Amino acid sequence: MKQNSRQKNFEGFTLAEVLITLVIVGVVAAITIPIIHNNYMEQVAISKVKKFHSVLKQSVRLAIANEGVSVDNWDIYEEGTKAGKLMSYIKPYLKIMQDCGYDTSKDCSVAGKIKLLNGNVSGEDFSTYYRLILDDGAVMFVRTNSRSKDNVCTRLVNVNNVCGVILYDINGIKKPNTVGKDIFHFFIVPNDGVPVTYNDCNKSSAGWSCAEYILEHGDMNYPD
Repeated sequence: MKQNSRQKNFEGFTLAEVLITLVIVGVVAAITIPIIHNNYMEQVAISKVKKFHSVLKQSVRLAIANEGVSVDNWDIYEEGTKAGKLMSYIKPYLKIMQDCGYDTSKDCSVAGKIKLLNGNVSGEDFSTYYRLILDDGAVMFVRTNSRSKDNVCTRLVNVNNVCGVILYDINGIKKPNTVGKDIFHFFIVPNDGVPVTYNDCNKSSAGWSCAEYILEHGDMNYPD
């Protein structure tokens, strides 16, 4: 009797019990892994936006110190809105993996059309942007805001004295290629590099000002 009792105590799980356990583990994993992954990717995006903001400010300010005059006094005018001359002042202070110029080949381009935060597709022509692949794999797209040789830094939407317009793509040609998720918007103004302040970082708008939201709130919990 004692031997039978000990044998009963050491009996393993039945096949049905094992299968039920595996199903439960699978369901929990299916729910939690995407959440963990999304949280991780958001933290990567937040970290890169903060880093780029710091790098941009430092680069612009060093270039200004070297030239002795603010950006609006630089000779940055080119035909249309091309930014080759503007970037010639700033590039020495950036860590660049590849200087693409106006090359729109795969490595120097974007992964298809850029989507806005609300799901719409941006209609802007990005072929005129100067392109740099930075040392962390991010891509920096730049154009000037010049309209005439006498008025280089002009008003753009509700922001005065915009000299340069920057799209910062944290993961290069990889998707989702969406403003506010992996693409963020900055300006070069006469004395600084700043995030845009359109107040449109919500899920029903374009999301151009989401870099500002991240810098202010430290998260990507954008309002509806």
